[in-house]
Amino acid sequence: MMHRFKDIEDASLGLATRIIEKLNYAIVAEGSASVVLTGGKSIQRTLQLLSDEELSWEKVTVILSD
Repeated sequence: MMHRFKDIEDASLGLATRIIEKLNYAIVAEGSASVVLTGGKSIQRTLQLLSDEELSWEKVTVILSD
């Protein structure tokens, strides 16, 4: 499914929300989760939003990709 966002803030919030949903699901279902995130300028706001989330981050493996 394709989503259209009105601006970068809207897109960042949408992406962060979806990532948190998926991570929470995996933590409940499997006891842990992993996510691969890219670097660069366009992901910065999403990373800020993710860092503000209350999540069992100790159960999440974060992998950075280029």
